[in-house]
Amino acid sequence: MLLDGRATRPQRLRTRTPLNRRAEIHESYDVFSGVATFPARGLRGPSYHQRTVYYQRGAFWLVIDRVLTSGNRKLSAHWQFGPEVNTESSRNFLQLWHSFPTTYVPGPQQLFGSESPIAGWKSPNYNVRIPVLQERYQINIRGTTTLVWVIAENVPTLLPQLELIQLDNTGLRVLWHAPDGIHTIDIDL
Repeated sequence: MLLDGRATRPQRLRTRTPLNRRAEIHESYDVFSGVATFPARGLRGPSYHQRTVYYQRGAFWLVIDRVLTSGNRKLSAHWQFGPEVNTESSRNFLQLWHSFPTTYVPGPQQLFGSESPIAGWKSPNYNVRIPVLQERYQINIRGTTTLVWVIAENVPTLLPQLELIQLDNTGLRVLWHAPDGIHTIDIDL
């Protein structure tokens, strides 16, 4: 995630206090979250990126990216896929599901082994490069924004099975029409 072209600051290698992280492991799902800070240099005011990942075992991931900031900003989200994914099949793996406040998000720019900018490469061994697909979503935001992504593996019919009921500054509620019935998923941010 880039804000006005800047990545978040790297985390400290050593710390004397617990990191601001959350991990919940349950029988059928897991939730993880963390917060990173964008550097103050070149940005007006403090800005943070909070990512919460909800994993429904064997079915899908919901990735909630919340960028807390003020003013007008350019937000850029980058997703890189494995070598087996091509430009046609990427829609089966990742979809931007919702943007709050509701914002038009143009389709992604697709880069495949690009040299300039450097993007879309996998290096399984030193000095070996394999071109892979990277998608970039770029939007202009006005203040704090939340993006909700659905990630699935080869399940093009997953989105109709998920229904967003509520999304606000505290969390989201999703209905999942699963084969064994309808389930309500509540995720705190």
